[in-house]
Amino acid sequence: MSRLFDSFIIFIFIIKILFMITAIWHLYLVKKDEKEGKEGNNANLKLTTTLEYWKERLEFIFIFCMSFVCMYLFNPFLKNFVIGKETKLLLFIFGIIILINANWNIFFEQAKWFSTFQNIIGKVNH
Repeated sequence: MSRLFDSFIIFIFIIKILFMITAIWHLYLVKKDEKEGKEGNNANLKLTTTLEYWKERLEFIFIFCMSFVCMYLFNPFLKNFVIGKETKLLLFIFGIIILINANWNIFFEQAKWFSTFQNIIGKVNH
């Protein structure tokens, strides 16, 4: 693989690590405020808002970059090559993130087949 592609993979790992740090920090602050019953702490609110802002941006950058990795790897006009374990790991993480962030309500709550399935197994719709 090319040095540019390897550098891009390293960049994506850095973005993912920054995302995880902001996500964990954000979750910690939210849970801490819930536990302490604080709603009016202006400093924590500002930090929580900032962390949420960067968490969303980093996730977008990760998905954007992984889209380019997929386009590069599955480009029908390039010669086939073996991908490295780092790229495999990123594709695996990307798949997990896509599944987690999918709008499952559209599939389960709005699907007629799921209502029918629920009726068959005994759930009563109200």
